[in-house]
Amino acid sequence: MKKMFDYTLLLMVACLLVACQSNQRTNTATTAKDSTVLITTGLGLEPDLAAADSISILFYKHPFTDDKEQYTRFYTSYQTTTDTVLTLLKENMAQPFTEDSLRDCRSEGKMFVYSKGKVAQTIYFTTQSAACTHLYFINTGRYYYFPFQAVLQQRLIALKTLAK
Repeated sequence: MKKMFDYTLLLMVACLLVACQSNQRTNTATTAKDSTVLITTGLGLEPDLAAADSISILFYKHPFTDDKEQYTRFYTSYQTTTDTVLTLLKENMAQPFTEDSLRDCRSEGKMFVYSKGKVAQTIYFTTQSAACTHLYFINTGRYYYFPFQAVLQQRLIALKTLAK
């Protein structure tokens, strides 16, 4: 009976050692897979923006009036699949963002950016003042702000004259 007990004990120790070695390999593999990637740009946060193929831009007619509730109701719009504005916007979204709460700045308009027929993101823009010159979008309830590159600002000014 003592021999049987010794064999059982030996078998249990062997199983325990195999199980421990098996867990160590699994944990090492999991750790390698779980590494964190820091997202710092708009294209990193919204990868569909890189594949954007069309855009619809709304320019509010009177964004800086006293009417805070209704200024977004009246606008002109411009849609395109070929304009350089898409390229300029993608370059702007490749810049680092700042995460912030909603700033006290009025939007002059917004851009619905499409990828394969679906809205990839809605991006708001303003040049209200030096402190309020930026692009921003909302992702999972958070606001992400981007510096508004001058070349993109100039292209939007030109497109506003073509908007209907």
